[in-house]
Amino acid sequence: MVIQPKHGDVIKVSHIFYDHYGIYAEGGTVIHYTDAKGSDFKGKVQETSLEKFLNGEKSYSIVKFADSCHLYSPEDTVKRARSKIDTENYNLVFNNCEHFAVWCKTGRARSSQVQKAVRNISIFVAAAIAFIGFNHKNRA
Repeated sequence: MVIQPKHGDVIKVSHIFYDHYGIYAEGGTVIHYTDAKGSDFKGKVQETSLEKFLNGEKSYSIVKFADSCHLYSPEDTVKRARSKIDTENYNLVFNNCEHFAVWCKTGRARSSQVQKAVRNISIFVAAAIAFIGFNHKNRA
């Protein structure tokens, strides 16, 4: 059973390697970063149909926030999102669709996907350095 999003909800659609985020608005529209070809990785903030937001996927989820998190009202969330329509400041690391949607709802631009990627890269680099150091020590 699909839960119908409400005006001002942050919704996400999961693709194979990433999640795409947007702000649900009345009339079944979503405000999110996209381009004319439907790419989630460039373009500008636009208000599109839910179908275009889904970009071929069948389902989405509603993002939940911690109770301690400041949340704008649904009306203010959508107003904040609409204030950025036609903005072309997309950056995969510093200003992606998740940064945008979370900022609209909380006032803080955050991306759990970027945080997770940075954490995983850091772990990989630390492991590689430890491995190189261990091999170098054993050769001496």
